[in-house]
Amino acid sequence: VDAYGACCGCGGGQTSSTSCTSNPRWLDSDGDTCLFVETSNWCEDAANFAVDGVSAMRACCGCKEECTDMEGWKDKDGDVCAKILEWGTCSEAAKYAVNGVDANAACCGCKKGWTFTRDCTETWGPQLAYSLGAEVVVEAIGGTGVTDTAYSNILPVINRVLPFDPKYTWDYTKWTPDAIVILIGPNDNEKSRKFKRGYLALLNNMAEKYSYATVKPKLINVCGGSGNGLDPCDEIQSVIATFNADRSDGFKAFFTRLTQKRWNKINDNGKKH
Repeated sequence: VDAYGACCGCGGGQTSSTSCTSNPRWLDSDGDTCLFVETSNWCEDAANFAVDGVSAMRACCGCKEECTDMEGWKDKDGDVCAKILEWGTCSEAAKYAVNGVDANAACCGCKKGWTFTRDCTETWGPQLAYSLGAEVVVEAIGGTGVTDTAYSNILPVINRVLPFDPKYTWDYTKWTPDAIVILIGPNDNEKSRKFKRGYLALLNNMAEKYSYATVKPKLINVCGGSGNGLDPCDEIQSVIATFNADRSDGFKAFFTRLTQKRWNKINDNGKKH
């Protein structure tokens, strides 16, 4: 099989049971993307969050389909339909059935063959960049943190072009950003000196790699996210204070955090972890 058989752009590939494509740059009045609205089951409230007369019912594929997930259903691992669609695991649903009911019977997305592809342009980083007219460069390393207690430790791989291949590393002098936005920490799931050392090492790595820059990139640290996303906020602020203390190289780290109201919305007042 060559690219003409395997790749959509060359005329091959596979088509899903829906030919609909969500608008990747559409945001509702709360700033939520189609993926977020769809997987949070907020389509029914879409009209209340329309922008210029366009709601998720027009912009988002998942909201155009008429279907209702089985109320209150969770699989054997405790995952709801939105999580199963997010991870794309409908094909494995039978192994996690409860009382003979699996996601293919309980979840609209699995029944209709929806595929919630992780389109990076829908995530907050690119959306922020688009709103500022900035360039976007994306490299994804899932489940990472700054210690070995996370799914993966970002420190050994952050300077690689490909995380799995140590032979090729970034030449940071080829492009200098105005700012570096960092949201990391919840996956470490700990409050310790080890976490602080890892986070400080991350900031120092950025300062080292961009030391050549006449105007230093701002290091903007965001605390937030789903689940336990607010837990490391105090530790991150402590690390930033240490990083900024007595510096003379022009670098400065900044801190902002998700509001409790936004966190409650993302996590259904703490019910989604």
